[in-house]
Amino acid sequence: GRFYAVDNVLFCREGEHVTLVWYPGGLQNREYAVPEGVTKIGRSAITNTNLRSFTLPESLQEIGYVAFDGTYNLTEITIPSGVSEIDLAAFVYCGLQNIYVEAENPYYTSVNGVLFTKDMSLLHTYPGRKEGSGEYTVPDGVTDVTSTVMSLSYIRKLNLPASVERLCAAGT
Repeated sequence: GRFYAVDNVLFCREGEHVTLVWYPGGLQNREYAVPEGVTKIGRSAITNTNLRSFTLPESLQEIGYVAFDGTYNLTEITIPSGVSEIDLAAFVYCGLQNIYVEAENPYYTSVNGVLFTKDMSLLHTYPGRKEGSGEYTVPDGVTDVTSTVMSLSYIRKLNLPASVERLCAAGT
């Protein structure tokens, strides 16, 4: 691949795919918009930043493992319609309170700021800093729940419907 930097942010182009490889933690920006044309946020790409706003482009297709590690000031994010793959551990160790998904996305959806697959079979991510009563009831029909739901959030009590069959390990 071919590496290049724009405004001190490192990218890699491989054919038609462009990956945001590294957003330096030392940048003092409070907001950042990923350039259109970027198709992937790489593994641990955005770590220990002061970002409060992070805008994802419509061209984005994939969000990698622990992509937002240590972004504790980032409280919400919106997943664009073209994203088809989000690592189960993409949003661990960050300050998200809400994850939103554009309605046109055929792969993912958000219910009250909680990320699910579009068919509602997988509770993908319960934001780690989502405020509430400390109790969450998984919607009926969900069959899979990620293991990060309780360990990395304010949830103290998780109510599971009879439809839940599996606890999925994140980061595998």
